[in-house]
This record gives sequence, structure tokens and C-alpha cells, in this order.
Amino acid sequence: MKRLFSLMVLLIICANLSYAQCIPCSELPNDHSSLDAYRTGPDDASGNPTLRCWAHPHPNGSDYVITPNSWGREPNAGRQGLIDLTTQAISDARERLSPIGNLQSHLYYILRDIDIAGNHHGEAFWPVDNACWMHSGAANIRALSNDEIKFVVAHEIGHCFIMENVPNYRNIYDASTDIWMDESVAEFFASHIYPTFNFEHQKIYISDKSISTQKYRAYTFFQYYNTLNGIESIIPLLTDLVEVSPGAPRLDYIRDNNLDAIFNEFVFNLMQGNVADIGGGFLPASRQMDLSVPTDLPEDEDYVVLDNIENQLANYFLINIPPGYDATLLPIEREDIHAFIKEDFTESSFDICPFNNTYMIEGNCNEVKTVLLSLSHFTNNDVLDDIRFYYELEGKTNCDEVEGGNSLNPQSIYNFDLRMEGEVAARFSGNNTGNYNFSLLINSTDGSICIDEESLILNALTPSNHEEDFQFFVQFPNGSNRRYFLDEDDGPVVQVLNTNNTLSNEAFNILKEERFEDFRLNAETEEVDDHPVFGSQILYYGEYNDEEFEFTISNGHNTISIEPYHVGLFCGLFQDRIENRTRVITEFESEFLHIQISNIEPYQKTIDATAYQVSELPLQPNIQAIEEAGESFAEMGEEITNIMQQMQTVEPGSMEYMELYFNQMRLSNNIAAITQGRNDWVVAEGEVDSWLAQYSSLVAQQEACENMVCPPSGPTYCAEKEQCFEFAGRMEMEFSNTMRNALQAIPGGF
Repeated sequence: MKRLFSLMVLLIICANLSYAQCIPCSELPNDHSSLDAYRTGPDDASGNPTLRCWAHPHPNGSDYVITPNSWGREPNAGRQGLIDLTTQAISDARERLSPIGNLQSHLYYILRDIDIAGNHHGEAFWPVDNACWMHSGAANIRALSNDEIKFVVAHEIGHCFIMENVPNYRNIYDASTDIWMDESVAEFFASHIYPTFNFEHQKIYISDKSISTQKYRAYTFFQYYNTLNGIESIIPLLTDLVEVSPGAPRLDYIRDNNLDAIFNEFVFNLMQGNVADIGGGFLPASRQMDLSVPTDLPEDEDYVVLDNIENQLANYFLINIPPGYDATLLPIEREDIHAFIKEDFTESSFDICPFNNTYMIEGNCNEVKTVLLSLSHFTNNDVLDDIRFYYELEGKTNCDEVEGGNSLNPQSIYNFDLRMEGEVAARFSGNNTGNYNFSLLINSTDGSICIDEESLILNALTPSNHEEDFQFFVQFPNGSNRRYFLDEDDGPVVQVLNTNNTLSNEAFNILKEERFEDFRLNAETEEVDDHPVFGSQILYYGEYNDEEFEFTISNGHNTISIEPYHVGLFCGLFQDRIENRTRVITEFESEFLHIQISNIEPYQKTIDATAYQVSELPLQPNIQAIEEAGESFAEMGEEITNIMQQMQTVEPGSMEYMELYFNQMRLSNNIAAITQGRNDWVVAEGEVDSWLAQYSSLVAQQEACENMVCPPSGPTYCAEKEQCFEFAGRMEMEFSNTMRNALQAIPGGF
């Protein structure tokens, strides 16, 4: 990091390369007279200036490492190690940077005892006379590896290199508009000095954020520009960008020099993992993007309008092709907009193509086909609106064919080729309420699962209105699911629940991958006992989807092949993209659920659902019912908002909190019931009192179990405690079923 003001008064100090070379800071060369105040402190009682630091000359006779007076003339081994690493980094920087530009300034690197504000690893200051001063807090860098410490020093020297080679840099530099370039180019030069350390890889470009807001991270763009034009082109590019005033003049320069097209190429090459790293190989693929706003292609239209296309970033649109159609997508014919497209979400790499010509997309028979469209522009407008995206839809003719995966048609033949077995337990106050065995079937091609027996894990997914007649349950990765049962009057019936037409299974898989990989990279870890089947394993714990979760993952490579990123339910198999192998999630734990698997193995089973009659269940909003509800519909939405605000002010888990929560669920259910035209699913306000009483009894039972203490001798009382928790578990299952049976409009909502 570079401070954009002259060196302030620093209570700094200095260490040595060897005892013989270390000198007091007062003996530094006299050609830096303006720095005298920083070498010595106020006069002592005898009128002599006090010593502030020690200077350790570099062997080249030009540069110095400065250490605190408290470090002494002979620093201890740890401090001497920091001095030696800094000295080596200065040598390496001069060797690598001198061939591509000037680095004639004397380099002074200060190692300080105090922390640098903001936990920064280092800072560089504007040059004083013919010297460039930098500093790091020893506490800030001591936790880094030796290679990382040298990389930090190289980054700060990168700032010195920029300041010396960009003409009049100090006078034209504006921190509010130029710091992204300054920090990113310094990071680029540090990676040039140490091309194989890869310390910079932790700062990968976020593709849906403006380039001018990405301090450090935009080094990837300069690396891409380097691969196109050579390293000698970086300083001239930075010089031009800084000299051109921000706003319209800079955007004019970018367009005139084709940098807008280069930026667009850079984004999709980085997402594919096709930007060469300066040390060989490629930079890690950047997959961070906002995929939360889908755009549906209506069957009776030939274009959709795309709005809010922001300047200087990649704007992503999830284009949803309706089930049963193939699509022809027409390019956006505007010279100021650059576009690329990605069709297949299932492949491990991002195969992204320039979208300059007509693009043919083969859709799906029974679910939406999701295509990623990215648009960027460097116009003088902050946002472009009302951009027409034209398309043509054509009905599919081969929808009787399903290869490998299961069809979303509820009256089809399902195929499963894996079986996962284990134990599941609901949790209360950190205690399991009894363990229950489960078994589920998996399709390794599309990730769909089947549960063919009643179990706690099934009750966690879907209402249990037909327990006595249950046949099997099928769920797809995007949340679409269906429950098969035998009806007394109608015979075999399938109830289609949670139909999800927002994203395809492929899109859900890629979202799951992004979120889980982000969780693994940021989670705390610890080794745990070996799994009896899958061997050594590691516990990952941290925040996932804004909640605290624990995942235990095996270290070994599993030989079972799967096509999606993940198959299973919480636990299961996933493709580790970082280590390029298939691994097993053996255990999952949250506040309310604990799942651990005993095995996952090949297992063939075919289930014929062609004879099941689809239950009458409105899936589309009933506009008439909403209109008839009138003000009450809007009032319920407003009441939910008020309840959620109140929930922020009370103790989670308290009776007051649970009463608010139950009312929120009741109102959410009623809104969904009105939306679907099912007034028979509306829950009366008085039901909340019944739920609260049942919940209170459950809490009392749980507390009684928790307060049981095993006696000093004899197992009897411990057995009673276990029985107590098992009884509490049955109470919780009954309570959960009560809630699910009441909240019929939001199956799986509780």
C-alpha cells in the first residue's frame, strides 16, 4: 500500500545485515538533509540528538534497511531474519526491474515495532530527494511465510518503480480515481519479481465489480495486457491512463485505444482460466459473479429488454429458455457494447465465447435451459437501459429422449446408480434427539435423489400428508421435487411440490459450487478421527449461506464418477476443483440437523412412475385470488416486515421470538395460499397459540433431559437420559409434522 502524503514523523528504528555494517541512523548519507528529523530525535539533557534507529546498509552501498533503536546493534535471530529477507527482496527487485525501467532511487525500507493501521502489510511514501522510503510493521508481516514477506517488500518497491518511471506522477496522481491502477500495477511488478510465489493469487479479479473499484485485484488485467503487448508496455499504459483526466476523457482514451474490447476479452479469458500467469501456467479462474437475476424469454415475444447495464464492469444476465424449445439468440448490434456468452453450466471449465454472431441453443424438454450472457461497455453513461435482446424460439421434436439424467416429467421412468446410507438426527440446543438410519438413491448424471422409505430426512424435505400410502420421493438439484403415494380413491398419485422454473439444475450446480468453494477457502479446519470407510478426514467449519455449518470431508480420492459438482443431500460426493479429484462429504452439522454417512456405493435401481396420476396442485399464481384478497394481501406482507424487524430485537429461541417466528410462517403460508387460489390452506391466527404450547412442552422436555446428570456409578441413569432424549426427539418430529401439515402452501418451508 502507498501513502499519498510525505513521510510523517515516525518513531522508527533500524536493524543490520551484519554487526560490522550496522550504523546509527545519524550517520546516513548527508544528501538527504530533509530527512534529518527522522534519523535523530530531540536533543538530550547534554544537548546531543537522541538516536532513533539503526541503518543496515545493503551490499550495493545504495540502499538501507532501517530498524528501531530498541532492536539494538545486534538484533536477535528473528529480527535479523526479517532484515535479511528485506535485503534479499531489494536485491531481487533491482535485478528484475532494472532491465525494464529506471530504479536509481536509494531504497530505504523501515521495519517498525508497531502495527500499521488497517493491518496493512506495508506502505510506500512519496520520494524525498532521490530516496524512496517504505515501511512495514513487524507485527503485520511476522505471521507471513518468508516468500510472502519478500513479496510484500517487492510490492512496495513496485510503487517506487512506478513513481520513478511515470513522469510527474506525484503531481498528476489522484487517489480517488487512480489508486486501483497504482496498487494493481505494483502487485503486477511484485509478481514479476517473484513469478512463482503466487502470493498475488489471493487477489483474483471479481468480474461483476467495476475495474476502477478493484484495488490490487486488477493486477490480473495488467497481466493479461502484458501477455498481449509485453512487460515494457505496462508503464506507458499506466502513464497514459493517469495523465488522462478521469471521466469522459479517460473513457474516450479507453475506446480510442481498444481497451474496452481488451477488457471484455480479459474477463472471459480469466473466467475460463486462460490468462497466463507470469510464472508459467495460468491464473486461477475467476468465477465470482452475481447470478441472482434471471431473465425469462417469453414464448409469445421476440425480444426482451435488458436494463441497468453498468459502466466498466461485466454485467451478467441469466437467460432462461422455456422448457420444450430450442432458441436462436441474435447478437446485440451496438458498437459500444461488448458481449460474450456461456451455454453449458455443467462443464468444469467456463467455455465462454464472444457473442458477435447468431447463436443456436438446444433447449431442454422439461426444464428451463439457462445461458449466461455478459455485457460490458465503456460509454460516457454510467448505466445503459432499454437494450433490446432479440431471439427466436422453436418447439423441440425429440423430447421423448432422456440420456443419462432423469426427466422432470413426473410420469417417467427414473434411473438411479448410487446409494448413500447413514444416520440423521434433528438437533436441539446442541444435542441429538436420537439417531435414525436412512438410505437414499442418487443419479450420478444429474444429481437427482430418491428416498423410497419414510424417514426423518424425508420429513425434513416435504409434508407428510400421506404417510400411510407413501411410495417414494424424488428431488432435483434446483429444488423441484415430487412425492408419490397411493390414494384411496384415485390410486397411484404424484404430488409435484416446489416446482422451480427460475434456474435449471445445471445453474443450481454452478451456484452450489461457487458457494461451497468459497466456504472451504474461508473456513477454519482441523483434523478429526478417520472415517471407517473413507479414511482420514478434515473438519471445515464456518459461515455458509450466512449460517454457521460444519462439513467433514475425506482426504482420499473416491473413484466413483459423477457429472454434477455435488451429488447427495448435504453429505455425498463432490468434485474438488482445487485438487482435481472426487471427495466425500462424510458429515454435516448445523444448529438443527446432524447427518453422517456410513457408505456411498454403486447401486442400480429403476422406478417406473408412468402410471401415476398427477395431483391437481395449482403451480402458477392465481391473479383473481390475489385481487379478491385486496388490502388483506398487502397488509399481510407489511405485517411480515414488521415481525421480522421485531425479531431482531428479542432473544433468539425465546418464547417471544418463537411467537413472532410462528406468526411469520403463518402469514407467509397464507400469502402463498392466496397466490395459488387455495383458501383451504389458510391458517387461522389461533393456531399460533397451539404451536407455541406444543413448542413450550418440547423445550421443557429437552431442558429436563439436559439437566439429568449421570451418577458416579452405574449405567442406569445414563440410559434414562438417553431414553429421555429419544422421547424428546419423537416430540420434535411430531411438532415438525404438525407444522408441515398446517403450512401446506409452503411445503418444506418449516
